[in-house]
Amino acid sequence: MKLKEITKNVVVNTPTEEEANELLAILHENGYAWRGGQALNSSNCWGSKKADTCYRFNKYKTAVYDDRQYYEKNGYAIISLSEFIAEYADPDASLDQIISDSADLLKEMEDEPEEKPAEEPLDLCELLRGRESEDFYSPIFGSSIFEGLNDKSPYPLHFKCGESLTCDGRFYLNGQRLLFPSRELYEKYPLDAGKAWREWQEAQLKCRIQLSVEIIGKGSTEVNGIDVVFRTAADRDKCIEEIKAIIEKHAK
Repeated sequence: MKLKEITKNVVVNTPTEEEANELLAILHENGYAWRGGQALNSSNCWGSKKADTCYRFNKYKTAVYDDRQYYEKNGYAIISLSEFIAEYADPDASLDQIISDSADLLKEMEDEPEEKPAEEPLDLCELLRGRESEDFYSPIFGSSIFEGLNDKSPYPLHFKCGESLTCDGRFYLNGQRLLFPSRELYEKYPLDAGKAWREWQEAQLKCRIQLSVEIIGKGSTEVNGIDVVFRTAADRDKCIEEIKAIIEKHAK
């Protein structure tokens, strides 16, 4: 089914998985993709939110998803699939053609073997060790404080909200990776947590400094070194300025 041009953010609620598949099939046919670049028919992402699942897309032909409560809270108008078709279907297409095209696309999606690229290893137990009391994001439970690790559990990552995830961020052992460094990185890579964590790691390296303090006393010299990591580049730069001020004060 061909769509008219969409010039604003559109949010569609799909209470059933069948409606989700139909909507994504229509968008896929019209050149839309997930914000991370993946094809919309690679995964419908309906399972975590189920009847509350809403898909948001715009003139840039990218799509993301979240629950109804998130979009209501942020002031988005939510419409149904039938309302979306009525407003955005090409007026030159007949109703019979719309139904036929959607059915053909759904059958094509069901018949095509799903080819998923091999995921790179992701050890969040190692990445998050020592980061207790910091906030992380999951589309399942939103932002929550990381409380710590239980290395003896198959779900060792524990969060203040009461949920626990596997060492690579899955809610189910064979499910999708659902833990992200932040909501911003989740929205950037909704289907690729590995990319989100790699970008997060690179940002951490940019916020790292090495301090070496030389203490000179009578007859002895001692050198202490420490590696310091900051949450943001702004925190790092502030610390450097404070260190410079202390050095200048005591050098007078």
